[in-house]
Amino acid sequence: MKTSSRRISGKSVLRSLIVPVLVLLFIFSAGCSFVARLPGTSNQPSVAVQTEVPAPAPTPIPTPKPPPLAFSVPQNALMETYMSIALNQPVGNVTAAFGEPEAIFGQNAYEYKVVAGAAETESALVYRYKIDSVGFEFIVSALDGRILKKQVSSPGAFPKLLDDASMLAVPDGTPYSGLLAAAGVDPYLWMAFLAPNAHSDENRYEVCLWPDDDGQFVAVVQNGVVLRSEYQPEDVVLMAAAVDGVTPRVPRYLEPDPDNANSTLSKSGAFKKFEDIDIGMSESNINAKLGTPSFTAEDGDLKVLTYEYSDPGYSGGKAVYVYSVTNDASAALVMKRAEALPSGGEEILGRYAPQMLPGMSMDDVKDFMGKPLVTSMGLLEYGRPFTVYSCVGYYACVSAVFAKVNDTELCLRNEMITTDPLEAQTLYEEYVLPVRPSKSSTPAPTLSLPLFTIRPSYHIFTPKPTPKPTIPIVSFVIPSIIIITPAPTPTPSPTPVMVY
Repeated sequence: MKTSSRRISGKSVLRSLIVPVLVLLFIFSAGCSFVARLPGTSNQPSVAVQTEVPAPAPTPIPTPKPPPLAFSVPQNALMETYMSIALNQPVGNVTAAFGEPEAIFGQNAYEYKVVAGAAETESALVYRYKIDSVGFEFIVSALDGRILKKQVSSPGAFPKLLDDASMLAVPDGTPYSGLLAAAGVDPYLWMAFLAPNAHSDENRYEVCLWPDDDGQFVAVVQNGVVLRSEYQPEDVVLMAAAVDGVTPRVPRYLEPDPDNANSTLSKSGAFKKFEDIDIGMSESNINAKLGTPSFTAEDGDLKVLTYEYSDPGYSGGKAVYVYSVTNDASAALVMKRAEALPSGGEEILGRYAPQMLPGMSMDDVKDFMGKPLVTSMGLLEYGRPFTVYSCVGYYACVSAVFAKVNDTELCLRNEMITTDPLEAQTLYEEYVLPVRPSKSSTPAPTLSLPLFTIRPSYHIFTPKPTPKPTIPIVSFVIPSIIIITPAPTPTPSPTPVMVY
């Protein structure tokens, strides 16, 4: 009996354990669920939030810099010294190496610019040297005297490197290594320059030169890339290159003493009448001498009288003479200007105008332009007279505006009338007047070397007090560039134009 009761009791225990387990399995198999929560917690199911660990930023891969360009150097001490002068360094490095310059131009009136069509400029000065018949030029900042550009101005300083440099033609954007491999020899460094307001020479432009017996191949290189290049034959005038506003055009030599049509213009009847009209003459006296103007207009305090003479022998088919008189009772002449470009095939181009730098004397201008013709004159502030000296041709009229500064007549600025919009964008920095052994030295400068701790205080345009003029004073602006649309005939000579 005892044994039996233990067996029965054991089954009861086993049954009591199995039944709850089956109940739980039934509940879960029916899809029921429950969530246990603490009192006061939300009835919404909890959501696990994972915190994202940001991936580390990739390490930038440095852009490989091209190796410095190697250059051939003529075997003389002058050229070795030139090569040793670095950009973005004080101009004192130049004067320590070469001494005081032959001339300084542009004081407080010249704006350095390297890309035609771009807006960025920097006030600068031009230092010119001629040592042992070799010309050098350095452009320095007028603010702090750092070197912005250096160049050699003598073609004879660079001996021949190739038999036929014209075979080096390459498209823009070519890696410099490809051009160098085609040349097979390191070039000369003709010039090197910085962009305006640049304070590092890392992105400098270098102008590479490979001369042959008949000309030279020139390439503008920056950061290992040929930006632009061209072959420049001797005795050939290449027409103005295209402008993109981003890339410098290839520099060129500019032959002095260009042919012009000054004698043709000076012999014309209309120009002789123009010469007879004096500043201060009344409008009525002008009309008495010239007749009724072609048309009149008002420009501020001025009345402008324009006389046009139709003539197929002039660019645009006409010669134009402009007279500005005060728009008051006196009607006195304060400015007259000739806009007449005689035909005849003269190759004077607008590119000569920027070479007439502020601060130049008349002898400096005549040295490379020849004898000019007076094509305009008038009055500046305080009645101070100015005179415009020009060389004219079918394609352009290039001029220098002169006035007295401290009792010395100096160039204030240049002007240009041209038939070519690309010529109208010519920069001083794009052309080099060659210094040859036969040329006389530029006169020693009359101005002392500038100090660059602050911007120079010398202002070329500040007039001296003068007695009150008898002619009413009128402020006006002389246009620096005028573009004339040429007449269909005569047809301009095809390019390239030969220089004789």
